[in-house]
Amino acid sequence: MFLHLPIWLRCSMFFIAALCHASASRAEAVVSAADFSSYGGNAAFSTQTAEAPAKIWYGKALAESPSTPASTFKVLLALVALETGALKSPVEVVPWNRERYPGRPEWEKPMALREAMQSSSESYFQTLAARIGSEQLKTWVERLRYGNQKVGKAPKRPWLDGTLQISSLQQLAFMEQMRQGQLPIAKHHVEAVKQSMLDREYLGPQGVIRVYGKTGSSMTRDNQAGIGWWVGFVEDSATPKNSSSFALRVSLQKLDNRAERIGLANTLLQRLGLLAIDSSQLSSSKAK
Repeated sequence: MFLHLPIWLRCSMFFIAALCHASASRAEAVVSAADFSSYGGNAAFSTQTAEAPAKIWYGKALAESPSTPASTFKVLLALVALETGALKSPVEVVPWNRERYPGRPEWEKPMALREAMQSSSESYFQTLAARIGSEQLKTWVERLRYGNQKVGKAPKRPWLDGTLQISSLQQLAFMEQMRQGQLPIAKHHVEAVKQSMLDREYLGPQGVIRVYGKTGSSMTRDNQAGIGWWVGFVEDSATPKNSSSFALRVSLQKLDNRAERIGLANTLLQRLGLLAIDSSQLSSSKAK
């Protein structure tokens, strides 16, 4: 019935229909407690794109509640260290601080930024925090409007001392600013930290899709639930408008598997149309 229409008009109609279908699919997607059964349903998941405001798909109360950033704060530490010169370059090898880390022997060696971010090295980032100093770090936390913008007096591990607090929505806003290059940090420093956060590359329908992120975990000693984070962003090289930021927060009764947390987020992003890959790639990433 459309054969009499010009080709350009038929193509336009098809394109509009495809966009409407994608939007409808995203609107109909459901994120429920069943997705977080491994965490007792106590979780929060939110996303944001350049064309849409932050959306909480699950766990509104938890998403709005502040908690320790745990090791997700190491993203900000790396940005500030590069911007201030506390870290000369992303390839500078930072010496091991000579402390012992039972169960994490991979931290007990010198390393550069990429390895430190991927392993979440306490030795590396404690050294950066000491180099930056508490006063300068406080200034930058305020300038970047990170969380509650408070840094404790003992700067050795500001990501875990309880003074600095951040909500899922604040994590999301920070990641979206980083993704869009809106932070008051030199672009080449942002790019260097982004590369250290690269978790996986996928082949999308029109090009490469990259997922960047940082985990964070904090367990309490008073039988209260701990915190688990996976925050970051997705960049679609062929269709930038399909790129998005995300924040996953879960409650931990015991330390989980980092890969499980990341796999859960990827599954949700794919369901919501924000990670345009086929299921076989998703299954492959979960297996690794």
